[in-house]
Amino acid sequence: KMGLKPIVVLNKCDKEDSWTRIENGDVEMELLETFDSLGANEEQMEYVTVYASGKAGWATADIDVAKELASSGPNVGEEH
Repeated sequence: KMGLKPIVVLNKCDKEDSWTRIENGDVEMELLETFDSLGANEEQMEYVTVYASGKAGWATADIDVAKELASSGPNVGEEH
């Protein structure tokens, strides 16, 4: 109702099974269903996605960078 544009943060992207759910569209479908049930408009459905790992200490809106960081191991946050 307020017309705000959401930013979605997908945390725990360092977990192996997270990428399966992201790449096969499960996460996207769940997000769209949630936004729809909340009454989001078309503009709000075009949200920004940030991929993150709080444990490893990284976050990025670039899916390719996120995949690289996720595959770099658990201590990547200490290096960047």
